[in-house]
Amino acid sequence: MRRKRLRLPRGLSILAVALAMPVGLTTGATAVPQPDSALGHALTATQTMKYVTVIDVIPAGEQVQIKLADGRSLTISREAYEKVGKDWEAQHVIQRGTLVPPTTLPGDCGSSWVTIGFQNTSSRPYRMNTGFTTDSPATSYDWWVRIYGPGSYYYQYESSGNLFFRHKWNGGHTGDGPGGRWEADLDTQSWAVTASGVCSSAGPIDSQYL
Repeated sequence: MRRKRLRLPRGLSILAVALAMPVGLTTGATAVPQPDSALGHALTATQTMKYVTVIDVIPAGEQVQIKLADGRSLTISREAYEKVGKDWEAQHVIQRGTLVPPTTLPGDCGSSWVTIGFQNTSSRPYRMNTGFTTDSPATSYDWWVRIYGPGSYYYQYESSGNLFFRHKWNGGHTGDGPGGRWEADLDTQSWAVTASGVCSSAGPIDSQYL
């Protein structure tokens, strides 16, 4: 049986067709996501976030203190609290007078993540990125990540502020240090105040040899 020759439009060669195809793709192939070259690896440690039971809210001037069932006390601006106060009352978020309130409430309220990796420049060997996504819109947050490196290296990253009813936030830190094992621990005390309560981080931890 004779094979049929592929006919191309006049003036078009097989080489021209090959050059016109996207780099890295072949006919019928699916593009594969590449690792994040800025951090040297594509893995991101992620953990679900939980609502912590609120047992009291105490206004104090321009600030409001929020007491939690796990013993923590958070301080946010009165303006930030006033944006969620009515929602909290409607949803019975504050459990005043409960004899033994649960520390956390059923279900998840979002997810938190952290990753650490190397930089593409020799003077800044590592970069830590972190952030969260909440199911309910958030008005404020306070976030901590502990960074450990070779030779007793330690740095504590902290970020806080207003979120103006955003569902997502992310931040990061770039630092110097020797090559070796690096670790980023997202503090479980990190939190975000949302329209449905206080959403608290449960980690996670990411490590990488840089």
